[in-house]
Amino acid sequence: MINQMRKLQKELKKLEMTGEAGDGKVKVTANGEQKIVSIEIDPSILNEENKNSIENWIKSATNQAFSQVQVEAAEKMKAMPGMDKLGIPGL
Repeated sequence: MINQMRKLQKELKKLEMTGEAGDGKVKVTANGEQKIVSIEIDPSILNEENKNSIENWIKSATNQAFSQVQVEAAEKMKAMPGMDKLGIPGL
C-alpha cells in the first residue's frame, strides 16, 4: 500500500489541470500538488478598467483548476487496490 501511495504521489506531481474564466481570457494551470504552474491572461483585457474583473477571473480559474485536481486525485486513489476498505469519505 505504501509503494502504491508513493507511485500515486509521483503521478500527481505530473498531473496538470487548467481552469478558465472570462470566456477563456484567463487560464490558470495547477499541478497535482495544488500549486499554480502558470497563469495566462489575454492581453486584450489588460487595462485599469478591467482590474476587478481580471482579479475575479483569476480567483475563479484557480479554484476551478484546484477542483479538477482534487477530482482527478480522488479518482486515482479510488482505483488503487484496497482504498475502498479504508472508509475515507469521498473515496
